[in-house]
Amino acid sequence: MVIDGRAVGTDFVVESAYCVVGSGMGGAAVAYTLARAGQDVLLVEAGNVNGLPPERHDSVTAEITGRPFGIPVTRSISLGGTSNLWHGNSNPLEEIDFEPRPWLGLAGWPIRRKDLDPFYDRAAQMLGHEECAGLRPEALSASARRAMKAIDFDSSILQQKLMEYRKPPHLWQKKLLELAKAGQLRCLLNTCALELISNEEGNRIIALKAGAGGKIFRIKAQRFILCAGALETPRLLLNSRSRSPEGIGNDHDMVGRFLMDHPTGPFSMLRFRFPLRAPAYSTLSLPGGFRHLRVSLTLRPEHQAAAAVPNHYFMIRPCIAGQHIRADLRLSFIGTRGLRDLSVGQIAGIFGSPNLLYRILVARCRLPAIYRYGELFFMTEQLPNSDSRTRLSPKVRDRFGYPVASVHWQLHSRDFTSFETFTRLAFDKGLRSRQHRIEAVDRIEDWTKHLTSAAHHLGTARMSDSPSGGVVDAQLQVFGVNNLYVCDGSVFHTAGSANPSLTITALGIRLANHLMEKRV
Repeated sequence: MVIDGRAVGTDFVVESAYCVVGSGMGGAAVAYTLARAGQDVLLVEAGNVNGLPPERHDSVTAEITGRPFGIPVTRSISLGGTSNLWHGNSNPLEEIDFEPRPWLGLAGWPIRRKDLDPFYDRAAQMLGHEECAGLRPEALSASARRAMKAIDFDSSILQQKLMEYRKPPHLWQKKLLELAKAGQLRCLLNTCALELISNEEGNRIIALKAGAGGKIFRIKAQRFILCAGALETPRLLLNSRSRSPEGIGNDHDMVGRFLMDHPTGPFSMLRFRFPLRAPAYSTLSLPGGFRHLRVSLTLRPEHQAAAAVPNHYFMIRPCIAGQHIRADLRLSFIGTRGLRDLSVGQIAGIFGSPNLLYRILVARCRLPAIYRYGELFFMTEQLPNSDSRTRLSPKVRDRFGYPVASVHWQLHSRDFTSFETFTRLAFDKGLRSRQHRIEAVDRIEDWTKHLTSAAHHLGTARMSDSPSGGVVDAQLQVFGVNNLYVCDGSVFHTAGSANPSLTITALGIRLANHLMEKRV
């Protein structure tokens, strides 16, 4: 059943066993898994099937006080959430991402990679991929493994990181609508989650105050799962102040802290002595026609530890001229949003860049990529920083009178010095070869100035062993509240450098299973 929240009255009260707030990767995975198992689920979404109408943009907006974050481009307020913008990149976090890394002062997640492995396989299948085993070299064909050897590097310093893409990407909206039309799921659209109401003791949520069409009503459930993303989830917790001025789950001032992303952009260029084909480093089609492989490079774990650097990786992107394509978030969404969100200047920039035009033609027309130059494009792991955070705006309120999120994304000087150490080791030792040479090493000042957000909002309700270190426990339950859970990018304890979609989906399946087991 699909319900338009704007059509209900102020006396409208809906009850369910599970109330899931947000329908992106985490919310969709939780709701889909529960609903398919016959559970009573209400899915609350601020947008509708076609996105949030312009007159309601003030209901889910944000104030930016830190580095540029590109929020209008990177969020889809509609059924399916940011899965509607997903590029289809499915790769899991690595073991090192979960483990303690004393060289960085990181204690590690309260779970390990092995705890998620069974759910990674199910998440991959749910998103239209093979099992995660397909991301290992030994599971690939002989021709694919040969293609992976096209570019020389020192394997004692660097190692390959395999990324699988699905084109076209799997979008959650269709599956959620199918469940709703079959009567297995209730979707309440055009409805903003405003405030959680707890009992007198503050250890249980009794209702969610929601707004739609200028009206406010209540939703009751046995369990509430917040999946609104790393900006809106902390905002909802902080706006829930009926029992405590600090909000819910915030006894230790942890809600909203440690906002992370994957700082990304080009840095330096390889020049090949002779033009070559390296399809595994651009896009290599796998059997089936809709799965594609791309290889990137990262430092081996022992060298990360020795050099005291995070788990960055870089791609080698084909170029026909020795010039960079300036990192631009809007350009990265051409594949999912088309040209409609680009400015005239940005469209002109596409046609003024031979490298970008060449790359688009290679991708769209499935042409073999010829490497004369290789742009080194980095996806980096941001270190946790408590001063990088989401708070409530003291100035801006939504149409219902609630403060919007004030987003203060900050990078620490350690992020830049560790990046410089990483690139020096990768360039001076890892990429030393007769096949190619570093054409130009960019200045670290250029990187700090021109890097951009990867639209991977993480870390503002992080998973931890104790409430002094985070907001949720290893089972994603908010500390001190026995029927409130969080499942989106906000629970990441550290960011790693992998696209978070597969991990969020795996966490969603794991949480749904835990909730059903706990109910028995």
